[in-house]
Formats: sequence, structure tokens, C-alpha cells
Amino acid sequence: MPPPSHPLHTPAPEPTHPAGRDRPRRAYPGRVKSADTEFVGGPLDGRVLPVLLGMTHSVPKVYRVPVPAHGDVPATVLVYRRAKEHDAKGRFRWRYEYDAGS
Repeated sequence: MPPPSHPLHTPAPEPTHPAGRDRPRRAYPGRVKSADTEFVGGPLDGRVLPVLLGMTHSVPKVYRVPVPAHGDVPATVLVYRRAKEHDAKGRFRWRYEYDAGS
């Protein structure tokens, strides 16, 4: 039997994640992508904001914006729903329209 210092008897090193042991793994191991999306109606009318894309590289169907309470006004949530916007060449982009009923 070989002595305990033989290379075959040394324990294998533990595999490490490239991000390091202390940092959690990211769900998407690449750069997070976003799309500049126009908001129509409501308090965000006319603004173009970057919205994170999902796994299908599309913006979410519903975009909720939490508004914190201030003074006597309670906290609310603004709800925007995705809608298609067509240009002159027939192509479309997503935009968000304000949903006052929610």
C-alpha cells in the first residue's frame, strides 16, 4: 500500500464557482438587457424608461410602479399594460399604457 502522502490519496479540491464562494449565483450569467420603452397616460405620460427584458427578450405584460406614501396620501401602485405601437413601415415596438382601473 502506498504511503498517505501519495498523490492518489490526496483529496480532490472542492469545485469553486467563478463568481466566488461568498457571492450568490446570478440567474442570468450574462449582461442584463433592457429596452427603452415609452409610457402613455398616467403620471409617467411621455417618459421613455429602460425596462428589463425577460427570458424571452421581451418586456413584461404588466409593469407596476410602487408609489410610497407621503403626507396624507397613502401608498399606491401605478399599473401599466403592454401594448403594440406600429410605425410607418409596419414594424412594431412595445409601449406601456396606463390602466386607471387597477
